[in-house]
Amino acid sequence: MQGATLTVSGNGRVDFEPDTCFITATAEGQDDWSGSAIARVNKRIEDLKLTLERHSIMPDRFKESILNLSSTNGITASKSLTIRMSNLDDIGPLYTLLSSIDGIKLSEPLPAMEKPEEFVEKAIEKATSSAIKKGEEIAKAMGTAIDAIKEISVTKETVTATYAEIMLSVTFTVKQR
Repeated sequence: MQGATLTVSGNGRVDFEPDTCFITATAEGQDDWSGSAIARVNKRIEDLKLTLERHSIMPDRFKESILNLSSTNGITASKSLTIRMSNLDDIGPLYTLLSSIDGIKLSEPLPAMEKPEEFVEKAIEKATSSAIKKGEEIAKAMGTAIDAIKEISVTKETVTATYAEIMLSVTFTVKQR
């Protein structure tokens, strides 16, 4: 015989301050099929990497995209370099430096959390605690009590640059009356 169960939802959210920022610098060039656009873009990206290294931003902090090509009225070539900044105080000076480089387009700085996993775990703990409390209240109102957790299912996980939020459902077995 299958025992009675109770399923409730829980929600947990943990807010945090971003500790990392990403800036993408893109070089783009066009030509009339001569291939100079590709050479120009590759040179701009190599020059950008050298500039970053001269300012103590080492290659482990940037990632280069593949060369993108399109052919409408000649060749358009583009390549990007995404730079990861862990010291948020350095973003302004870096952005100013990159803005001064001819032929480079910059993205807006994108804040992020380097390792959001610990905040996701805390959000899961909060959501589970919320569901247990709700389950206990409902079981008490029914004249019984929860016995054990049968299943926990995460129904939605949201992680942004400033928070982690978890929604889950918890199924309990309930004590027989």
